[in-house]
Parts: sequence; structure tokens; C-alpha cells
Amino acid sequence: MELKLKICIVVYNHSFDIIKTNIESILKQKINCEILIVDHSPINYLESMLSKKYESNIVQYCSRSKFNLGYGAGNNFGFTQGKSSEYYLVLNPDVILLTEVLESLIFILENNPEIGLIFPKVLNEDGSIQYNIKRKPTLLALLGRRFSIISKLNFIKKAMDSYEFRDFDYEKDSIVDYVGGCFMLFPSKIYQDVNGFDDNYFMYFEDYDMCNKIRSSGHLIQYSSKVSIIHSWQRGSHKSLKLFLIFVKSMIRFFGRWGLKWY
Repeated sequence: MELKLKICIVVYNHSFDIIKTNIESILKQKINCEILIVDHSPINYLESMLSKKYESNIVQYCSRSKFNLGYGAGNNFGFTQGKSSEYYLVLNPDVILLTEVLESLIFILENNPEIGLIFPKVLNEDGSIQYNIKRKPTLLALLGRRFSIISKLNFIKKAMDSYEFRDFDYEKDSIVDYVGGCFMLFPSKIYQDVNGFDDNYFMYFEDYDMCNKIRSSGHLIQYSSKVSIIHSWQRGSHKSLKLFLIFVKSMIRFFGRWGLKWY
């Protein structure tokens, strides 16, 4: 019997407590699923802990390779493992699923075949809205978000507000253009038809690239306001030169493929 859902969680030096909280929130959902942990950590500290806590037919540990090949490649690899399923969920390890998220979103997908990707309301840990619905990235908006010294300039702030879609109504179901990569639920056939994530993005922009591929394939991206997740979001590229350089490389690739928009 085919699984209803396969969930891929790519981890890199995340604590077992964070991953355990994530998995426990999944297991409370009323859905037949398999959880695949793709571990890019330099040291294998998770496999034995997971095997002691969970049955292997529910949580499967997968080590991609000795090298971290990136977020998109990790998810692509994960979905080749385990059983076949009707739906694929890309999920960050620092996400907590609230009541009936998966059941509700899969019901929408089952009854709306034109939808290629569905995304829930995302909350911060304090219950406030996390702005994960975006317009197409622009160079000025991205520069403003990375360099606080220029973010107060009026024209930069205007570009940032537009990109961050601050006027979006998060209490209303909508068809959108771009969603964040912390939670991306697809019909598996559509994910396969667009060839999954572009492995050339090590990190950053692979989610926006995927959104463009879904829409280019003739499918819609649906935002659902009725169900929520909690995401412990952190801006790594603001603190690390290495991550910032990865961000710039991915940004150049994204604009090179989909066109540069300045403002």
C-alpha cells in the first residue's frame, strides 16, 4: 500500500531535542507518513539516538555523504529513499506542526489538482505572524535586508516592504507567488515532474526557484490561513561571512535564471 506522505527533514548540527520536538509534532498528526532524516552533520551523532527512540519504519535515518551538498540536494536525495508516497513534505527541523496541519492541507490538495504547492500560516515562537509570503525578490530589497545601515533609506525601505509583502492578508486563503522553504507540501508527481530542487543552490533561493518552477509548470501555489506551524527562524547569513558569500552566489544564480529586478 502506497504511503500518503513522505516527509524529508535535512539537518546540520541540530540538537536532538530540536529534532525530537519536530518529530513528536509530526507523530501527533492523523496521517500515514514516513519521516526521513537526511543528516549533513560532519559527525554522526543522531543515528543511534533516533534508532533508540523511534521505529525504523516511521523515522528513517539517511546520511547523504561525507560532504554537505546543500539543502536542495539533501531533500532530493531524501525523497528517493523509503517507500513511494502520494505527497512530499519539505520540512525544516526547527518547525513544530500544530493541530491537523497535514490532514487539512492534504485534503485541499486532493480536491484541487491545479495546486502544485501548499503552504500554511507560519508563526513565531511568541505567536506573531512570520512573514513568509513574498513578492519576487529585488536587488534593493535584498541589499536592505542584509545591510542595516542602508535599510532606513526611504527608497530601500519601500523596496523591502514591497518584497516582504507587508500588506498581505494572512487571515485569508490566497494564491501566491513565493513562499518560504520551512514547509513546502507537494503532490509527489508534481515535485518529480519539475525535477525537484535545483542542486546547484547550496542554500538560499532554492525555495524561490522551486516556486518559479511550480508556477512555470502551470500549477498554483496555495496559501492556507486555516492551519498553522511554529518556526524558530534565524538569519544565519547575517552572522557569517561564509554564509553571506553562499547567499550572494545563490542570488546571482537566481537572478541569472529568472531575471534581475532592481526595485
